[in-house]
Amino acid sequence: MSDREPVKWWFSALCMTPWLVVAGPYMEACVVRLVLSRWPRPRFDDPKNLATAPFHSVLVLLLLLSVGGIPVMMFLALWNWNKPLSDRRYAWRVGVFAAGLIALWIFAGHDAVWDWFLD
Repeated sequence: MSDREPVKWWFSALCMTPWLVVAGPYMEACVVRLVLSRWPRPRFDDPKNLATAPFHSVLVLLLLLSVGGIPVMMFLALWNWNKPLSDRRYAWRVGVFAAGLIALWIFAGHDAVWDWFLD
């Protein structure tokens, strides 16, 4: 067995924050597709006025909380910079976080699903 302490659960959860923000609008669009029997259209199908409004509210709350969660994660990674460099379990999670930020930067605002979600 390893004598190293396990990675904290909250650190892993913070590392997944950008991926949840990226996946949220796509999950909601798939649920709306099931409800409407067609894909949602930007500027016509307002997510707040559909049957999936509670789901939309939860995702907007996640989006707002990620505004604070992402800088906290970046601060923690920079504050304990020797931990991710010395333990590859932490480095792997920081890499997942960085890839999530890149995916968020690529997808947010450049897609019809995001146009519909942020409408």
